Amino acid sequence: MSEALCRLIYLSRRAAAVDGNAMLAMCADFAARNQRHSITGLLLVVGDHYLQIFEGPADEAAQLMLNIARDPRHRDVLLLSERAVPGRLFGTWAMRGLDVDASLAMDQGLRLRLQALVHQGSRDADRDPEVARRLVGDIARQLLQAQSRGGDAAGPASQLRT
Repeated sequence: MSEALCRLIYLSRRAAAVDGNAMLAMCADFAARNQRHSITGLLLVVGDHYLQIFEGPADEAAQLMLNIARDPRHRDVLLLSERAVPGRLFGTWAMRGLDVDASLAMDQGLRLRLQALVHQGSRDADRDPEVARRLVGDIARQLLQAQSRGGDAAGPASQLRT
């Protein structure tokens, strides 16, 4: 019997001392750790914010969220959505990272929706979690479709970090 999966979406402001590119460079380390805990997901850098979506066994996902909330690289951590899911959205992506602002090829409509979510979420505690869920689903589909075509929606393959 397989363990129930949980998907979490959170938004945080990056600590002043942390560079967004440095965080993306650490995605390989995050991926190795996540793989040991059956976690998959995507880290998006949007200006001075992080929007991360991750999924895995409920107890592992909850522990990771606690670790992130305590991590000094994050400020103002805001959980946008937490829910049980029937399957993985990110397949085998132990952790991918993307700088949304530097990604020239990312669909402009998705970029604008993402920037609006970040702006709204960073100032408004009353938000509809379904907006975040739909946006994350759309972003994941775009990135996965591009990957299956041999490229990626971020432009050069080096922009979508593992």
